[in-house]
Amino acid sequence: KKIMTSTSKGILRPFLIVCIILACFMACLLIYIKPTNSWVFSPIESASSVLKMKNFFSTKTDYFNETTILVWVWPFGQTFDLTSCQAMFNIQGCHLTTDRSLYNKSHAVLIHHRDISWDLTNLPQQARPPFQKWIWMNLESPTHTPQKSGIEHLFNLTLTYRRDSDIQVPYGFLTVSTNPFVFEVPSKEKLVCWVVSNWNPEHARVKYYNELSKSIEIHTYGQAFGEY
Repeated sequence: KKIMTSTSKGILRPFLIVCIILACFMACLLIYIKPTNSWVFSPIESASSVLKMKNFFSTKTDYFNETTILVWVWPFGQTFDLTSCQAMFNIQGCHLTTDRSLYNKSHAVLIHHRDISWDLTNLPQQARPPFQKWIWMNLESPTHTPQKSGIEHLFNLTLTYRRDSDIQVPYGFLTVSTNPFVFEVPSKEKLVCWVVSNWNPEHARVKYYNELSKSIEIHTYGQAFGEY
């Protein structure tokens, strides 16, 4: 499989940071408060909504404010500042860590699906403390999510872009602009283009491209073609 472009890596890093920060914050809530359906299925509005709830959580006990979230493996190998909860969102008492020696004290363990080994040997091997919850994190589509036998009953919470997840972390939002929309379609010299980095001859889209290119010229860009 082709490696992601440097541009996509640059976009992926801040996205992963925000995803994990929001995930850990929501995990803190789900660990101690049973969510209602209306709350779980509502989209996360923005980071500002997290800040609005700060005063609510400040009334909780010291035990809640000492919540520890263990990031078991870095998602896609992308690292980030573990103090981001406080630095970016001013969330107090939510401690992110990658120190596995704190496993028995961690209230939640965040595990990224694509980083789970096929034989599950890189998952925690110690007995799980009764208060601890495991969070299944997955940012890929179902067709790009390999099925791994043996994980069906390991996790307590789900973290994906889907609205029916326990913790929803969407890729982004669309909002209606208040400014008048003025756009003129520029003249075109080429009919079809395709931008792709993740190339696999067995992918349906690659087979479609191969067939379509027999009948029409397709201008290609991306890591798979060495064009940017």
